[in-house]
Amino acid sequence: MKRLDWLPTANEEAIAGNPSLGITAQQVEVSRLEKAVEKSKLMPDFSIGYFSQTMLGTQDVNGTQRNYTSANRFTAIQAGISIPLWFVPGNARVKAARFKEKEAQATHEAWTKSLTGNYRSLLLELEKDRDNVDYYEKQAIPEADLIIRQSTQSYRAGAMDYLDYLQSLGRALSIKQNYLEALNEYNQTVIALEAITGKI
Repeated sequence: MKRLDWLPTANEEAIAGNPSLGITAQQVEVSRLEKAVEKSKLMPDFSIGYFSQTMLGTQDVNGTQRNYTSANRFTAIQAGISIPLWFVPGNARVKAARFKEKEAQATHEAWTKSLTGNYRSLLLELEKDRDNVDYYEKQAIPEADLIIRQSTQSYRAGAMDYLDYLQSLGRALSIKQNYLEALNEYNQTVIALEAITGKI
């Protein structure tokens, strides 16, 4: 097992890549656009249209038979305006959209604060775990290796009986096991940091 690398960055930059934070930001934008749509429904609606049509064959026009070909085209232009007559439902929908936007904004801000707090907490935990792993790598593991070497030499030289030899090896292996547990805790914290920053 090896130690994972981690380079901390500023809180705002670090959590910007979090996918769930991106989702809440999109929800804010969607609710803002929904509010704009509801506001636009309160405005007059203008329309204009144009059509061109051909009628082929003989047609009865005011009692007279006329023959029409593809060269005869009937065209028209249509313009219109629609004005909402009752603004109460529209205003209510605008207010509801405004509340929905505020709710989405509050959710986004709360989630940002939560992620920032979790990120800071994980950085503190990482520092503690790093110090623990550093202690094992610089001091405890070399001491465990020294215990194993000296115990093996003493046992081979006959200066130590088998039971004392096994107890010495047990202490050394316990130190190495504790190191692996500390290293695992450190790596799990790094993985949690990568998850909260959206790197995995």
